[in-house]
Amino acid sequence: MFALAILERFYLYLVVLQAIIIMALESGTLGYAQTHANLMDKQPLRVIICHFIYLALFHIAQVGFSLEAIYCNHGVQIYWTFIMQVLLLPISCVQTFEVRNAIRAALCQPGSSECHIAQQWWGVIRPMQLTIVIIHSLVIPVQLVSAGLTGNEIGYEWTTSPKAALQREFTNYRWFEIFSKFANLAIMALSTQFFVLGYHNGTVTQALSIAGIVLPPLIHFGGYLATTYEWEWLLYAVLAIIPIQHIYLFFRFSEFFYPKTKHIYYNARVALSLQIFFAAALEMQLFYLGLVVRRGLGHTGLKETKLRIPDRTMSKRAWRVGEHATRGLKKPAGTDYHQVYYAEAEEMKEREPIV
Repeated sequence: MFALAILERFYLYLVVLQAIIIMALESGTLGYAQTHANLMDKQPLRVIICHFIYLALFHIAQVGFSLEAIYCNHGVQIYWTFIMQVLLLPISCVQTFEVRNAIRAALCQPGSSECHIAQQWWGVIRPMQLTIVIIHSLVIPVQLVSAGLTGNEIGYEWTTSPKAALQREFTNYRWFEIFSKFANLAIMALSTQFFVLGYHNGTVTQALSIAGIVLPPLIHFGGYLATTYEWEWLLYAVLAIIPIQHIYLFFRFSEFFYPKTKHIYYNARVALSLQIFFAAALEMQLFYLGLVVRRGLGHTGLKETKLRIPDRTMSKRAWRVGEHATRGLKKPAGTDYHQVYYAEAEEMKEREPIV
């Protein structure tokens, strides 16, 4: 729990560091690799290390979204989150090889040894991509359970009646959110096909490259501010930006796989189909993350859901956050789990007063 207290205290600094790493990778290493394809041949270890550092920081920062659960579930959900993020780490390595081979395939002369090597590498990359598909298949249920454990009253309901909690996940929220996720997938699939067929120009590519550098920090800073200061309008803005970032990623991957020869074209279609599957998995995760954040902002009743049950092993700041959130709350009439939470919160406040 000491480590969780440190993470809670320095979360904002981790987000800042993550944004710096994103910009460095986007504008530096990978940007240079686009014009100098041999960079990843000469320095593959450095590139892989950079990717792992970036992705590790990204996953650590993502845990910050789940810190809400610490106050009501005593850190149970945070361990699910760590398990999920560890499972996702191998994606970094696979994407490094994938981008490297795509650059080589796009720049090689048809029939040359470079194209032959690229063709051989696809045979290595495909099983790695299949492994990622399996990992995503395991991660999505974990994310579902993780989302269910995050809310206060819903967190308790998951431990007493999982079936009822699962029904609430899909009935308590607006259907337009579910529809928007499938619409985003359709847009990304179309944009991918346009790029495979060659409908693109330098201006669009430049604009998307700039967007790829600017959008990730905006998303993470916006998400942090929205959940910290309860700015609901900012939350909707962040959720609107996320699909734009995905569209950018698909345009970029499509440009990497732009066909030069028939066999490269075939491999591009296979790789892009897998990328669409990965995006679907990511959209599922973002959908549940959106449910969690919406719940935290009070769409099932702000005063209800902002209740915290502080853990005695957390930092003093975490104690104060929990104490402040429970001050002056009206105890709503409702089901038994409401009364259990309020009774437990009152008991803990009396037993361990804030100093």
